[in-house]
Amino acid sequence: MTMYRLGQTPESMTEDDAVTWQKIVEVLPAATDTLIHAAWGCGSGVEADQDLSLYSLAERHINCLIKEGCLVEVQGKVQDVTAAREIGFVPGPIQMEDFAELIPSEFRGQSGSAFYSGRLAFQSPSRLYILGVNPSGSPEEQAGQTVGWHTNKVLYNEPDNWSAYRDELWDGKEPGSWRMQQRVLRLLQNLGLNPGKVPASNLVFLRSLNENQLDANFEELAEQCWPFHQSVINRLGMQVVLCFGNTAGDWIRERLDAHDQVSFLDGPSQRGMTGRVYESPAGLKVVVATHPSQADWRVPVTDPTELVRRALAESEIERSETFGFTR
Repeated sequence: MTMYRLGQTPESMTEDDAVTWQKIVEVLPAATDTLIHAAWGCGSGVEADQDLSLYSLAERHINCLIKEGCLVEVQGKVQDVTAAREIGFVPGPIQMEDFAELIPSEFRGQSGSAFYSGRLAFQSPSRLYILGVNPSGSPEEQAGQTVGWHTNKVLYNEPDNWSAYRDELWDGKEPGSWRMQQRVLRLLQNLGLNPGKVPASNLVFLRSLNENQLDANFEELAEQCWPFHQSVINRLGMQVVLCFGNTAGDWIRERLDAHDQVSFLDGPSQRGMTGRVYESPAGLKVVVATHPSQADWRVPVTDPTELVRRALAESEIERSETFGFTR
């Protein structure tokens, strides 16, 4: 039986392994370091999967440790990996409830929503995250549709494969038929993605008639919601964040340090509508598209599909070069 100590680095780790390891620990709690070091060096033969987030890759290695009965020393106490997981030193499987707990408690009784897709999207690795600004509508007329109520509905009443853009009734229209829903669904269809498998949310969870009503408190509200989004991006292994409009896009770019513009919407503009792609030093791409409530994404000159497709393809190539993933 093998025992690993806190801070031990496997001697078998090659230079390329070390680069990959550094990327993994950047998205994991510091207390997990020893356990992932142990998993990396346990000789289990687990290979990287391009469709797995780094968090899930580490989880797969940890499961090998459990299977092999390895021991670890955490804070001076020797224990098996299962026991370490129970006290929080090893990450468990991703649960949607983990993200729900990050919704500010003071928002739960106010009109709005956090989840625009269901369990299948928020409990599985994803390369794409969709972010609007905030839920639209009347906080007064929809006072009963609170953030807490909607969260519980998605968690416990909706099917795992669920999308607000495809399955929710908006403004009295049939599910998926409201114009903004149709535009987002067309984008996902063009990308070959199932709406129920793509995590989607809004930067701010509280409802308002329009963005202007958020102006005075937007920065504060966005800051309060950021831990939720940061956790989703890190734990699900996002490579591309698609933002609806400049309000959400510029704020997210600042938080992710994505300032290097690497692409823009080709072709003639229409009423000043544009699309741009920015990249962070870590390689995360932010696509800022004209808000689908303003631009018809089904029209070629305002369709951001190719921007998103290109960003996803480039991220896949960059990740392959970094981690040596192969299909």
